[in-house]
Amino acid sequence: PALREHALKSGAGTMRCHQSRAGDDYDLVLLGDSHAEHLFAGLAALLPEKNVVYAINYGKPTSDNAHAKYLYDYLLNRMNTKQVTVIMTAYWVQDTGSPAETKGLEETARLLSKAGYRVFTSDDVPAFPFKGSHCQIQRRFNLSPAYCYEQSPAMTFARKNAQSRAMRLANATGIQVLHTFDFFKEDDAYFMGKDGFVLYRDNNHLNLEGSLFVANQLKATGQLKLLGGD
Repeated sequence: PALREHALKSGAGTMRCHQSRAGDDYDLVLLGDSHAEHLFAGLAALLPEKNVVYAINYGKPTSDNAHAKYLYDYLLNRMNTKQVTVIMTAYWVQDTGSPAETKGLEETARLLSKAGYRVFTSDDVPAFPFKGSHCQIQRRFNLSPAYCYEQSPAMTFARKNAQSRAMRLANATGIQVLHTFDFFKEDDAYFMGKDGFVLYRDNNHLNLEGSLFVANQLKATGQLKLLGGD
């Protein structure tokens, strides 16, 4: 596919691209780091008629990221036959963002919007002080499920940071926010497992079940419609 071939010419060695359908007629493009990538499986499953793409590398999804220059050159200069949706997201939770990075994200959102893309960001997902494998072991041996939950001032701070960062970007640029962080919140605690399934593969990345969980929650909350779903 054209996007994959073009992006890989960057020579950065870290770019990863994949799409759910053949061809370069894209519907939804996930831009960012591995926190964009882990949304792919769920969105592709719930949007089977759409060509869902992720194009990611290390670093934030900004057009001034040297590793992603070819990718943004491609996206900003291609002629789309329909309006394409872009989700800019990354590992926001532990990152307050430097002024230069904030400026880069805002400029990128504006560039993509000006080029005709419908642009979104998300408020990310929680990061836990333990790995998904630890939660899985607890469930396998019918031990206390509390080990799959976390309630702490650090988690509360991370939620506030991720959500305020997403809203600042949206308010500054006019893009929309997908609210995903609170999908993992019950009362004042945050869970890694739900209905017998562990949703993380480590402490901050969703596994397949987690990706499907987020996509289904986007549908349940009406947000999937914003991305072209039912």
